[in-house]
Amino acid sequence: MILMKKNILLSIIVNTFNCENYLKQCLESIKKQLFVESELIVIDDSSTDNTFKIIESELCDLSNCSYYSIEHSGISNSRNIGIDKAEGTYIMFVDGDDYIIENSLNKIIEYLKSSEFDLTLFNTIKYFDSKNYFEIEKFSLQDGQCLSKQDLINNKICARPWRFIYRRDVLKNNSILFPKDLVYEDEEWVPKVIYYSKCLNFLDEYVYVYRKRKGSITDNKDIIYTMNLASVIERTYNWSLNCTHKKEYIYFSLSRCIRNVLGALNDFESPEDKKIILDWYEKNRNMIMDILEYNKKLKYSINMFGPNDGIKFYKKLFREKYSITKEKVLDIKNITHNGR
Repeated sequence: MILMKKNILLSIIVNTFNCENYLKQCLESIKKQLFVESELIVIDDSSTDNTFKIIESELCDLSNCSYYSIEHSGISNSRNIGIDKAEGTYIMFVDGDDYIIENSLNKIIEYLKSSEFDLTLFNTIKYFDSKNYFEIEKFSLQDGQCLSKQDLINNKICARPWRFIYRRDVLKNNSILFPKDLVYEDEEWVPKVIYYSKCLNFLDEYVYVYRKRKGSITDNKDIIYTMNLASVIERTYNWSLNCTHKKEYIYFSLSRCIRNVLGALNDFESPEDKKIILDWYEKNRNMIMDILEYNKKLKYSINMFGPNDGIKFYKKLFREKYSITKEKVLDIKNITHNGR
């Protein structure tokens, strides 16, 4: 399929793998909002269900869409391929089981025409699949505001690729790729992009609906996944040692990852699994304590009570406060940029 490659402002990259139950909603939410200044790129990671048939059916007649079925290699490689094929000045990511809010892409295109930035944060909404309700987040930020890294920290902006719009040149010029063969690859990739981004903006529009469902990777409590996150901590920390600018967001993100790895000690019953985590902690204690200079309360808790009880103590006594409010709603049809 041949794409129009002229004056593409926004490339929307959708990654799919076995999401036949959700994909039609995802693709329809995007394709009916596509403009001549935008393109849709879908990368299917060799799904074994009807995912690719749905892609072909939904997109075969659209000139500004392209889709590919690749050898199964994980979401990191799929996203890297999407970045490589993208022609837009800016890039955004959509997971195949999520979707875009009606009319939001029109607002994004108009914003892109009037703004220049390396990274823009927008509003997202979490949908709890099993409970059938939405949770909206309201940041303590102003529309069009230039952000600091501290603003991201204060608003608990976690490392999720679909939270932002990215200038493609920032990714290309700094060779920022998703790490292959790792789960929680987001936790390494997003802090790198934020580090290299000089101009950060906020667009006060609800754009993206993130589906929280059972069986997803982020919902999985498993020693292999946990140690993947531990590997991400080590890789990102070693990379950060050569960073010359401020590292506050990097260490904010890594301190959350440390809390989750050590918190798994309270989730697993197997002594073998617990030992794997404790061995990792002892081996990397100097690194962990260096990162936790950013989160001194967590560092104090672990030093006083050890990695297991220290996490319990921290969660009980030092509840983290962020400049963000959340609200449960049953319907999002009437939500506007100001949250109502």
